[in-house]
Amino acid sequence: FLVSLNEDGGVDDITDWSEDGTISDKNGKISFTRSVVMPRRTEKPGIDANVIEHRFTYLFGLNFADGRLDPSDSTDKAKKSHKAFAERNLEFLEGLDSPVVNAYRNFILNWIPEEQVLNPYILSCGKKCKSGYFAFCLSGHPELLLHDDSQVNAKWKKKFNETEEGNGKRQAQCCITGRPAEIPRTHNKIK
Repeated sequence: FLVSLNEDGGVDDITDWSEDGTISDKNGKISFTRSVVMPRRTEKPGIDANVIEHRFTYLFGLNFADGRLDPSDSTDKAKKSHKAFAERNLEFLEGLDSPVVNAYRNFILNWIPEEQVLNPYILSCGKKCKSGYFAFCLSGHPELLLHDDSQVNAKWKKKFNETEEGNGKRQAQCCITGRPAEIPRTHNKIK
């Protein structure tokens, strides 16, 4: 899903980005699959927020069940997840200044899950919101994607390169080809 934020961080729209699509060119229609490259994702169990988070419960601090949004659950996972998201992302955004970054920062600072249980944009996502991923843009400018922002990417690369994992070449044997290859920046779990 693509979340359109106004400058104050308010949600102006949520667009379903899950469908593949077609675009026309001089040779006819070309099919495409939407592919998004985000900063490295966490693989840890438990509550662990990502930089430029994409998961529903972390972003919105809500659970979706029986067509309703609810900020509470028996383990307070939604509340804890949202808190971890807010802390990690506000820390990461410190010192960054662009229209989409500022809108995302304002979203984090102003979003109160308890006040959003009737949010029509989230409710319109239906049960797909629980398993869906979310990207952010500036309202009226779907080309200004948060995860593509040059300042976000520069800071992420700098922070990643400072880690032990980011130093040196990361290679392993590919389980498909059997040949040594660089480990991709993003890789879905193989089931």
